[in-house]
Amino acid sequence: MLYANVTVTASGDTIIIPAVAGKKVRLHEYVVITDADVIFTWKDTAGTSLSGPLPLASYGGISSAPGAGSYQTPFGLMETSPNAGLVINLSGAANIGGHITYTYVVY
Repeated sequence: MLYANVTVTASGDTIIIPAVAGKKVRLHEYVVITDADVIFTWKDTAGTSLSGPLPLASYGGISSAPGAGSYQTPFGLMETSPNAGLVINLSGAANIGGHITYTYVVY
């Protein structure tokens, strides 16, 4: 399992995990918090939306983790297209912070 911090400030696409040749990125869990009203979408660097739009209220957030000590499914929540990285898309400028757990999957 791999871990990464999430820091996004600009509207549009921000690459969180870069593409790796011959692999997909599988997202297992995430936590994000914002300081402004914004619509948040998971995408990949191929332009494919991995989630629907997730509206976040100012000083609110979202978490995929049901609670401390929860297990992580080996199948993950979502995964990128082959040879694509993981992206967060924001509808407007906001300070987004958080963290993710992920793995690379050979396809």
